[in-house]
Amino acid sequence: MRALIELEPVARSPRLARRFVADTLGPHADVELVDAAELLVTELVTNAVVHARSRARVLIVTAGDRSRVRIEVHDDAFEPPRMGGFDPDATSGRGLALVNAMSDRWGVEPQGPARPGKRIWFELGVKTSLLA
Repeated sequence: MRALIELEPVARSPRLARRFVADTLGPHADVELVDAAELLVTELVTNAVVHARSRARVLIVTAGDRSRVRIEVHDDAFEPPRMGGFDPDATSGRGLALVNAMSDRWGVEPQGPARPGKRIWFELGVKTSLLA
């Protein structure tokens, strides 16, 4: 499976990304995986919109053996994201810490010479019997 959505740098984009993940994975994966994927994509798209002031492209790809799902959020900013150093009383600043804690793997890569910016990705394991 491979699915892509492009979102404008507006306040509703994180909500639209969340719905895209739910609609794409929901019929094929267990509820826990979908819930985790929704939360993490919301955090990354929020970072793209708020901090990078960029549109966001969300790509969902399942592994060839369907043992995991990879979700990438592409933005147009070159600056790498920063994790940590948030105020415990703050209402924001925990996105990457959540990605780090909840995903099986994650990383940041440049998009390449044809497109400026970076992609932040995370992977979650799936139960093969539940992913069609």
